[in-house]
Amino acid sequence: PICMPVVDGRVRLELAPADSRMLVINKCKGGNTEKPLPKTGTDAKILCNWHLSLHHALEGWTRQMVLDSLVDLQNTDFSTFAGNVTYSTTLHLNKGEKYEFVNLGEVADICELYVNGTPCGTRWFGDAVYRIGHLLHEGNNTIVIKVNTLLCNYARTLSDNRVVDHFVIK
Repeated sequence: PICMPVVDGRVRLELAPADSRMLVINKCKGGNTEKPLPKTGTDAKILCNWHLSLHHALEGWTRQMVLDSLVDLQNTDFSTFAGNVTYSTTLHLNKGEKYEFVNLGEVADICELYVNGTPCGTRWFGDAVYRIGHLLHEGNNTIVIKVNTLLCNYARTLSDNRVVDHFVIK
């Protein structure tokens, strides 16, 4: 259980876009105080050399590419892509070097994170911040992000389709 402090009869609850929480109100004492995941930090490391594998859900093709930095597909030639994207890179940690969180920014799709093969969670739109410190070790660590993009990205390219014209903002 997570204990949320009550101040002046109120509980402060932060929800990201499409986020949800189940609240159970009782008179029990104890539990862990919730600490929100940080959106920024002072000791950040930018991960580079991302290997991407794109698999188009409708057209069936697969493409491989390498990016210097993690970018939103909306800012690439694949802005109308609909399918699965796997991003992978290696994070090397020297002795004594530690990081607790990874922040992927605001992801407008379904996003999963894996560190050294261990799933860290799934985010359905919004801020993609994950606690990963307990999964990292000295040496090379594998970071994998799996994103399922929205079909509306592809639907925006369709013309003369009444259903698309009605439901998809172009």
